[in-house]
Amino acid sequence: MAVIAPPGPAEAQRAGVGRAIVAVLISMACFSVGDTVMKFATARMPVGEMITIRSVFAIGLALAVALHFGAGLSGAGLRHPVFWLRAVLEAAVTALFVSLLGKLTLGDMTTLAQMIPILMTAFAAVFLREAVGWRRWAATLTGFAGVVVVARPGAEGLNVWALAALFCAALVAARDLLTRQLPPQIRAGTVSVASSVAALAAGLGLGLFETWRAPTGAEIALAALAAAMTTGGNLGLIVAMRAADVSLVAPFRYSVIPFAFLAGFLVFDERPDAYGLIGIALIVGSGLYTLHRERVRSRERREAARPVGPPPSP
Repeated sequence: MAVIAPPGPAEAQRAGVGRAIVAVLISMACFSVGDTVMKFATARMPVGEMITIRSVFAIGLALAVALHFGAGLSGAGLRHPVFWLRAVLEAAVTALFVSLLGKLTLGDMTTLAQMIPILMTAFAAVFLREAVGWRRWAATLTGFAGVVVVARPGAEGLNVWALAALFCAALVAARDLLTRQLPPQIRAGTVSVASSVAALAAGLGLGLFETWRAPTGAEIALAALAAAMTTGGNLGLIVAMRAADVSLVAPFRYSVIPFAFLAGFLVFDERPDAYGLIGIALIVGSGLYTLHRERVRSRERREAARPVGPPPSP
């Protein structure tokens, strides 16, 4: 009887990489479907009302995921100011992002959101005093050039909605940097549920300026689908991050752009023009180079931390 040897480290690593790539692709597809659903639904009902209904479902899903995956909930550290500042930014991001879905094409909105890693580099240099070399600053400026192309400045002035989307990306970058500053006693499950509650607060806040009506069964179903897609997208990222290095997974997050353009074409008959394609190329190229430089810096830090010379004799 033949004995099948267990997979070695190299085979296990390759399997992990493959699992991570599939997971992040599924994650980006889920996010694209969720954004498409929200864009479709908010064209037919008030934005705040749709966010509120979606958030109710999202809170339940976040609680279920936190308990199932052992992320857990804890009240420790909830008085920390960073936790509350992050929640405020989460609410602002939700309100602004969903509102802008009705003002920009799905592809342009998604493309502008890819400025987040570039903005995080700039914010880390300015506010956290992290060392950023000229190459990454050049990539950052290239990304901003892509935003200018997408925003299309001309005789009629800048596209104010594109600038608002860039501001939304800046809020997301600030939120993610704050997430890195959260004390370790605040568990991931608590942060996830708090994000959903903040989104609920954003929906209720927008509702003060809207006239709500009783939603139809189809609209409630759309809100539930959007919540499920967002939760599925987050789960896909968790699986991907656990299966492979962040530097390997991150470039595949740009797959959300073709997913968004495909959804925009199929559902809303949106078609990118030449300027949009040039802007996409600049933003994605600068983002990929930023991720590459971060991978190089991480490797250099690991090599610098290795002990030099033979180990001490016992």
